[in-house]
Amino acid sequence: MDESKIYFYSVFDKLDMDIRDTDVVGESGYNDMLVETCRILEETGVAVRSEGALCVFFDDVKGPDGNPVPLIVQKSDGGFGYAATDLSAIRDRVRNLKATSLLYVVDARQSLHFKMVFETARRASWLNDEVKAHQLAFGTVLGKDGKPFKTREGETVRLVDLLDEAVERATEVVREKESPTGRRPGSRS
Repeated sequence: MDESKIYFYSVFDKLDMDIRDTDVVGESGYNDMLVETCRILEETGVAVRSEGALCVFFDDVKGPDGNPVPLIVQKSDGGFGYAATDLSAIRDRVRNLKATSLLYVVDARQSLHFKMVFETARRASWLNDEVKAHQLAFGTVLGKDGKPFKTREGETVRLVDLLDEAVERATEVVREKESPTGRRPGSRS
């Protein structure tokens, strides 16, 4: 088992989550689906070619200049970005895992991306009234300089360390609230 998986499983264990190897799929695990995802989106009219790229447009998503800002599923050079991977993951989870509720715990700065991805999946009928996706956005984790941590540069605080600290702090709060007799204030025993 690689170092990342060992770490992830330690976090899952702390959160009392039952995650198995078959449940864990990295971005590259969807590479074989990317072309088919794009083909389906294009053939169904959900996505269209624009300047060589495969795009999905939204009436309510405009740039500062007032022009539409699309979700780019496939770049004009044929490459794939996060949108293609995220849409392929939704297809896989709904079709193969029979998931009915997809939760994305992702930085709030990614909200527009996931709004467009989820709407694209709805247009493709991968999401519907019975099968939903939700982003559980969290705030940006900032460093001492007030700037967002750069995860790819290894500057982040590890989640397992935050969980350990949260448990320690919660334990301290509980101890402080206990009375000198060992009973909690307000208990009748």
